[in-house]
Amino acid sequence: ESTVNTERTWIVVSKEAHEAMRSRAQLPWKEEGRRLTDGSWKVPLSWHTLHILRDYQLDGETLSDTILRVCLTSGRHKQ
Repeated sequence: ESTVNTERTWIVVSKEAHEAMRSRAQLPWKEEGRRLTDGSWKVPLSWHTLHILRDYQLDGETLSDTILRVCLTSGRHKQ
């Protein structure tokens, strides 16, 4: 699910992906997302960030899967 606006879009991600995003944030985290009744999160992303995620997304992956994979992979290389 996504809602269109000129600067950003909203995506729905799993609780685990949301937590990974929070833990890997490079800037102070400002919570703008909303927790949904099923435990997932609706969060805003810039269009630029969404395009980057889509570039990393593998066939069959959800955006949550991609976020988790990218966060886990980048965490291994960070010193």
